[in-house]
Amino acid sequence: MKSKATVFLIAALTACIAYVAIWRGGISVSPDPNELPDNTRALFTEPPGKPVELAVTSQTGRKIKFRADSAGWRIAEPIETAAIDDRVRSLVDTLVSLACIQRYEPADPNAPKAGVTGLGAPRWTVTLTDDRQKTYGLQVGLHVPLSGKTRTYVRLFADKRICIAAGDLTSELSHPVSYYRSPKILAIPPEAIMSVRVAGSETYGIYRKPREKWLVKPESGEKREFPADKREIETFLNRFARIDAREFIDDNPADLAPYGLAAGGRQLTVTVAFLARNADTAETRTITLGLKTGGAGSERVFAKLTGRPTVFTLPASMLSDLQPSTLRLRDKAVLPVTAETIARIELTLESESMTLVKTGGKWNVTAPTTARANQQRVGLILDRLATLKAMVFRREKASEVQFGFDRPRGVIRLFETGSDKPVTLEIGADSPAGAVAFVRSSSADVVAAVGASEVGILLASPVCYHDAVLWRLPDGANVSHIALKRPRDTVELANGPGGQWRLTKPLDAPVDTENVNSILDHLDDLTATRIVSVGTKTRAYYARGSGVVSATFAVGPQGAPASRPAGKTHTFTMAILDKKVYGWMAGDPLGRVGLFSGKLYKQFSAEIRRRKVLDFDPQSIDGITLTSGKTRMVLKKLDSGWKYPADPDLQIAPAAVTNYLDRIRGVRAIRFVSHDSTGSDKFGLDKSKAWLILELAAKDKKTIQISVSRKGSDETANRYASVSGVRGAFTISAETAAGLARKIADFK
Repeated sequence: MKSKATVFLIAALTACIAYVAIWRGGISVSPDPNELPDNTRALFTEPPGKPVELAVTSQTGRKIKFRADSAGWRIAEPIETAAIDDRVRSLVDTLVSLACIQRYEPADPNAPKAGVTGLGAPRWTVTLTDDRQKTYGLQVGLHVPLSGKTRTYVRLFADKRICIAAGDLTSELSHPVSYYRSPKILAIPPEAIMSVRVAGSETYGIYRKPREKWLVKPESGEKREFPADKREIETFLNRFARIDAREFIDDNPADLAPYGLAAGGRQLTVTVAFLARNADTAETRTITLGLKTGGAGSERVFAKLTGRPTVFTLPASMLSDLQPSTLRLRDKAVLPVTAETIARIELTLESESMTLVKTGGKWNVTAPTTARANQQRVGLILDRLATLKAMVFRREKASEVQFGFDRPRGVIRLFETGSDKPVTLEIGADSPAGAVAFVRSSSADVVAAVGASEVGILLASPVCYHDAVLWRLPDGANVSHIALKRPRDTVELANGPGGQWRLTKPLDAPVDTENVNSILDHLDDLTATRIVSVGTKTRAYYARGSGVVSATFAVGPQGAPASRPAGKTHTFTMAILDKKVYGWMAGDPLGRVGLFSGKLYKQFSAEIRRRKVLDFDPQSIDGITLTSGKTRMVLKKLDSGWKYPADPDLQIAPAAVTNYLDRIRGVRAIRFVSHDSTGSDKFGLDKSKAWLILELAAKDKKTIQISVSRKGSDETANRYASVSGVRGAFTISAETAAGLARKIADFK
């Protein structure tokens, strides 16, 4: 029974479907419902011009009207607002290009009935107006049965015929106004903005000045305008290039109070003045943000544009994005000065003070004494002051102690040319972690936090602004005599005929030209790294240092006789204190002490006597005797070449001997430890104690003897040495000593 009933029902259903198909117009269904028949024609036999207005009214009376202008499509009804141009354009294009698959004349017996087409009471009425002000009307009914919603019954105004149009017009026309509504609230190019006024937790305005400069002018609290930070301003202005609503809440609110947008309930109001393209006068837009919406999901805030009724929502982050603090917008430069405009500086650092004045383009100290200033140092501090940047600004005023301004570490007053009103910088305390230092300018009622290292140079003692040139050789003058007093010796040298310097004390001897020239170069210009002390009393502190070296030198005119002049001499003294070198000039009226490099100290302590102790022609040598303890090696030069008498058959390499003699001739003293021939015992250079004795026999029967000690001073691995004909003993390096020791195997 059940099987027969099922078969009967299927057959009945098939018959009903066929009947309905015939009754509704005898439509044959194509295998592909989207494929258009060959007889398809345009619905509008007279194509519309450029559409400028479109109205869609539903069966229930809901109406959406669009209107085009130079900027694109807008919604005109039920609210005047911007539209998403692409979506409206897509709808217009669909309507204009509608294809008619089949038309039915009113008297056609096959025409579908009104109940089937839905055109008796159209679901939508569409009115399209083109740029020729010609209007086209369209009634839209139901989907064609069994078409898969790809065919729709339509009828043109003033046309009784029914048309089957290709497409799903129901879906196209069912979109609510929100589908077409642009979320764009503001779209103002940053470069068009002239000013912005913010009224929120702070009230202030920002204004564009020439050359793309911006000023911030607070309307409460600190009311002085100040330059804005370019990067922060750019970030802020870029916010207005795209402000989109998250959701449109109410287009005609009866009461704004529930949204926090009524008078007295606003959290933030921002007004933007801008110059639209090709416009002569500025336009303004004002946006107001009220209460947060609450509820689940991302946090939002109610907002509206002044002059527009619609309430919409924005991300709650806009409450902070659209009202950056004035501290954040402030130009990070701490002082509104440039280095070139400063003409006077007053420094107060704890108990020290100094005044610097620029005259004729040069800086001079005018208080507490009168003296030349260190031009480079003054330029350095001015550059630092002019470029000092805040990491952040702080406005707390609760405690002067908090920032260290109750007892500032330093106060700097800067006077610009032609002004008697200074810009003052106070340097307060470091932060607890020591990463930043707090400073305050008289030009702003805020505290700036700067890198602690940035203020280090500003806290340097005022004495460092004194001219660091302790001595400079006058033009047309030469140093003619130098007396060096050093911990290990006292020597004098004089400039002889032809500019040849010679050692005069403790003996008459040639000098080491390289070392003497280095000292002379420094005596031309003794400039300290910086001045560390001023005053003869404080100079006594540095004089207590170790390793004191002094250079007393006489100055005479170029070309003067070589004799020591009877005129005034000058003395430069250096001492080592805490591993640093300090130097000063005797007779300096300011009593300045400067910090110098260790290299300078080494050059004044270097060996003055000529360090080349051997000078012979290797070709003149015909005998070499090398004695070390009981070992003795002898080489003789015969007509047949160098020979080893102890084994005449041993072949001696001439090049090895030549290289050895060249090494001997190149021996240089590191320093002389004595300048006479006595005391060789003291240095272990007697034949009985020496580690090595080298004798060179010359063809003229003269003999050169070189003695090397077994060990040198306790502090180094150097060795003592002496050379016959050279007064005194000297030190050579351990490497040089090792190079003198040879075995016969080295000459094979």
